[in-house]
Amino acid sequence: MNRIVRSVLPLLVIVFGVLVAAILVATRPRPQREEVPPTPTRVRVEVATVEDRPVLLPGMGTVVSAREIDLRPEITGRVVEHAPAMMPGGLVRRGDLLVQIDDRDYRVALDQASSRLERARFDLIIELGRQKIAEREFDLVKGGDLSMSDAEAELALRRPHLRNVQAALRAAESDLELAKLNLARTRVKAPFDAIIQEENVAVGQLVNPQASLAKLVATDVFRVQVAVPVASTAGFGLRRAEVRRP
Repeated sequence: MNRIVRSVLPLLVIVFGVLVAAILVATRPRPQREEVPPTPTRVRVEVATVEDRPVLLPGMGTVVSAREIDLRPEITGRVVEHAPAMMPGGLVRRGDLLVQIDDRDYRVALDQASSRLERARFDLIIELGRQKIAEREFDLVKGGDLSMSDAEAELALRRPHLRNVQAALRAAESDLELAKLNLARTRVKAPFDAIIQEENVAVGQLVNPQASLAKLVATDVFRVQVAVPVASTAGFGLRRAEVRRP
């Protein structure tokens, strides 16, 4: 009996210990879970403002004038006068006379245009007098109870003749203005302050609108054409120009 008790007692102790441990595990209070708020990140805030700032870019450039022209005459003629400043490097001012073209033919043309205008004015005065006579005759015809169409009335009143004379007068006035303009064009002047870069005219030379008298470079405004390396423009969003081959 004592032997059985001694052999069973350790088993009972072990079983009892297991039961007690199971009960303790089953009945132990569960730990409460707490949510830990995230740690905020420290930042520094600044208000951005838009402003213009100069940017320095290295580059090589060439100073060029904002205006360059080939000076050409507007009429045909022979050069009779040549300004001393009309030479490479010469300085001229706006309105300076550079080249004088023989104006004798153009003065004759001006006199002829003036004469034609006077003739046209005389013809108009004569026609206005004929108009009055025609109107009186027309009134007499109408008083005689003669029927007349509109076209016949136009001719009887000489209205086509009046329109023709008025058109001739306008043409003569236009011819006179053109003659004055061509005479003024015999004096070739500098259109702006400039330096003579090239000179291609001499006294006695016959010139026309296709002939270049000189090349003028303006002295009032200059520009700089700069070649900037592509690497220096990386911050501007510029890209190298695409080359397309056919």
